[in-house]
Amino acid sequence: MIYFYPEKAGFYMSLPQGAATTRVVSREYRLPGENRELAAVRYLSGRIDQITAREDHDLVRWLQEAAHTSVFPLNNLSDLEDGVLQFHQQLKALVPLMSLESSPAPGTLADVNTTLLNSSS
Repeated sequence: MIYFYPEKAGFYMSLPQGAATTRVVSREYRLPGENRELAAVRYLSGRIDQITAREDHDLVRWLQEAAHTSVFPLNNLSDLEDGVLQFHQQLKALVPLMSLESSPAPGTLADVNTTLLNSSS
């Protein structure tokens, strides 16, 4: 994720380390010599980022817990993640294979996806 705000720019990456662990790498950059007003804006923006990060952490933890149950949903995004949900819906329209409950047999992925695309047309 790369982001640009009036008071800062930055990035973060989620790097899976295993089935239950992810390392997050991030950096933020700002202009030197900011005034008091800009420092306050940056501080408040950072507080919002902290709240969002806690929400994301909780959502990931809940999804991880749900993945180990027999009722794990196929569409498992929270209402808080509407933009992500819309993105996944667009992906599923282009790659209908993503909606299957089980993986296709090895070597058949492209054929199965093409068949699903043709059947939805």
